[in-house]
Amino acid sequence: MDNENTSKSFSDEIPVAMMEATMNLTTHLRQSESFLRVKAAQEKLNADVAALRLVKDL
Repeated sequence: MDNENTSKSFSDEIPVAMMEATMNLTTHLRQSESFLRVKAAQEKLNADVAALRLVKDL
């Protein structure tokens, strides 16, 4: 078995341009309106003890 292939990290095998594009996409997605609405909804859910109890019971 070739140890050289197993010692490389996944990021070593991804071209720099692909990694930059992925990071850029991630940044924009995290700032998107949809993502921010989901985050706000999650924060509201976490602040509602009764709702959390219902989720736990389900």
